[in-house]
Amino acid sequence: MNLQDTNDDATWAAFVQELQVHGAYGPVFSGILVFYSHGAVAFEEGWFRDHLTVEAKRGLFQALGDQHCQRIDLDNQAFYVVENEFGNVCAVGRHRKIGLISQRSLIGTVVVLFQWPYMLQTAMPTMAKFGHKMRTS
Repeated sequence: MNLQDTNDDATWAAFVQELQVHGAYGPVFSGILVFYSHGAVAFEEGWFRDHLTVEAKRGLFQALGDQHCQRIDLDNQAFYVVENEFGNVCAVGRHRKIGLISQRSLIGTVVVLFQWPYMLQTAMPTMAKFGHKMRTS
């Protein structure tokens, strides 16, 4: 699937199906959000659709593009950036019980949310593999 040739929301929805990973306690990711490279939302599900306002999603996109960002505020949740490598962000919330991981490429940005019992260390390998696939598509 070549994502560079399309701006089709359905194509993104099919592509992110790989992130529908289930672990011992259910889905690893509680939400998936995809931004086109210009910032419009291409796909959203779960926590991002149910708990975030449009303004919060805009703020998230801007924060992910800021190399110096140390905190991401999303409506009533605060996430502290623990790693920001070329726009690929890992951020954790209160007591590390909730967190965000993003992967960025020229064609868009994919953000996932994980919640306890999953942690950054258990969620990151899946997202890193997906990010590599996204950048080579």
